[in-house]
Amino acid sequence: MPLSVLDIMDLHSGKDLKGLLGALEWESEVASNRDPAVRGEAAGALGKMGDRRAVGPLARALDRDPDLMVRARVAWALGELGDPRAREPLMEALEWAGIGPIFDEVIAALGKLDSTER
Repeated sequence: MPLSVLDIMDLHSGKDLKGLLGALEWESEVASNRDPAVRGEAAGALGKMGDRRAVGPLARALDRDPDLMVRARVAWALGELGDPRAREPLMEALEWAGIGPIFDEVIAALGKLDSTER
């Protein structure tokens, strides 16, 4: 059954990391979520939750999600997590992001990482 934005809010309030990571998934045949708005909301919730176990899945979504706005939200989430492991995928994103919302979020995320690493 597809998830909704309200479902994401419930997963976030319940601190359900596994559920939010599943909502970020779009590739597999069993993916419950093909709606980019819900995937973007899941990425945002993961960033707000602050659980650094989300860095790997978020980095994959930054590189592979077919929706550019989801990728922008993922970049924001990586910056919110403040984990140095996010630096490499964010730097790689600069190569393809172009000018626009993804580029802006990647630059902002890198700035947050710089401020947390000092």
